[in-house]
Amino acid sequence: MDLEKCFNDGLKIYTQNFARAVLGYLLVLVGSCVTLGILFPALFYGYHLMLLQIKRGKKTTLNAVFSTLDKWAALWGLAFIVCFLMGLMAITIIGIIPAILIPTWWMYAALFIVDRKLSISKAMAASKKIVRAKNFWMHFIFL
Repeated sequence: MDLEKCFNDGLKIYTQNFARAVLGYLLVLVGSCVTLGILFPALFYGYHLMLLQIKRGKKTTLNAVFSTLDKWAALWGLAFIVCFLMGLMAITIIGIIPAILIPTWWMYAALFIVDRKLSISKAMAASKKIVRAKNFWMHFIFL
């Protein structure tokens, strides 16, 4: 994983689409506050999907922030599974290692749910496969 390229690409996307990036993020903040955080995962990953579409060269609008509202339950389900397993494992000393591994393995799962429209289990498996194949420790440090 080339971190310099990742940061340069991200900076390029934000500078070329500064107004859209800021307004999109403000939509996420306002929408999350108005709904008391209930819609946060869907809006947050809608925002990331919008940025991903910009990186891919596709034309996108601020409506992309709301495009993942249909995945609301899947995103909350993923968050619940990860937090539950981390909490369960963290209460034992032996569980500290899996509590570190799990969020690293599944760091792309939510993006797979919204971008590739995968189920929770398939998204988790695909995320783990990518992280294991592309330098686990670099992902761990980046997380």
